Amino acid sequence: MYTTGALASPVWNLLGWTGQIIPDGTVFTTNPATWSSSESSGGPTGGESIGGTPPFNTAFTGPNGPGGAGSATVAWRRHTAGHTDAPEFPVFAQWAAQYLWDKRPVITAGQSFTLPTGGAGALGTVAATPGGGGPLQNWQIKGATSNGVLNDGAYTFAIDPNTGALSIPDKTLIDPSATTYTLSLMVGDGLLPSTKLGVDATVSINIPTDLYADGLVSITKSGFIYNFTTKRFSQTVIITNLTENTIPSPIGLVFDNLSANATVYNPAGVTVNQAPAGSSYVNAAGSLASGASVTLTVQFNNPTKGDISYTPRVLAGSVSR
Repeated sequence: MYTTGALASPVWNLLGWTGQIIPDGTVFTTNPATWSSSESSGGPTGGESIGGTPPFNTAFTGPNGPGGAGSATVAWRRHTAGHTDAPEFPVFAQWAAQYLWDKRPVITAGQSFTLPTGGAGALGTVAATPGGGGPLQNWQIKGATSNGVLNDGAYTFAIDPNTGALSIPDKTLIDPSATTYTLSLMVGDGLLPSTKLGVDATVSINIPTDLYADGLVSITKSGFIYNFTTKRFSQTVIITNLTENTIPSPIGLVFDNLSANATVYNPAGVTVNQAPAGSSYVNAAGSLASGASVTLTVQFNNPTKGDISYTPRVLAGSVSR
């Protein structure tokens, strides 16, 4: 039984909980020998297990006793009264009360965060209320969905286990078709986790629709060339997918803040639902695989022949224009 607890403890420690606590310098029992039948009648056992155990009649439940600060998740006590639980029960009841009390930390409901400009970076810190144990600790992302579908968002985003600060270290893992990620979170307080009866707390991560501002695509623009036959200016624009996922079609290049002296020739439409409204856009044919590029040749009417300027925006998939 002692070995079972000792071998389980590294897993508890890995998950952020304190496993079995046996202080350094503890003197273990010794004298391994053959089991004696006199044990059945309450006599001496005649021997001890190889390696021994911590000493008899001593509760190893943490540095401050049962239920105290730093309490062990895996407790140990061995008595000398034979096969009865009575000598252990008072210590067990004290130790177990901290879990049965069931005052868990609570992650504040309804929290949402927005992907930072450029994709990677800090999102903000998740708020929660401590339970009946110590300070909040061992924050974890248990799972994630985007647009209602289970995905690998738990690996796309990161959370500081000590502070609850959310971040996105690698923007290339974002799904360009996602407008929202929902993260299932858990936090502990040294005694109990926030998750109860399979009900997880969630927070939302909003993904702005402009893939260019999100840092999910790059844009390379050529200079403007004037065609004396059509009397229009043209420009080549290359859009490259920087993520590890496919960008769904249609992929729209939007011309925000287009200079007043110019208009887009033969646009696919103008934005209505995505601010700023009234911006012309053109569409690229097909979807865009990870690392792939698409080249658009855009024409502009510009009777004044003055300089043309605009702010590019990239919308994709089912996002309403």
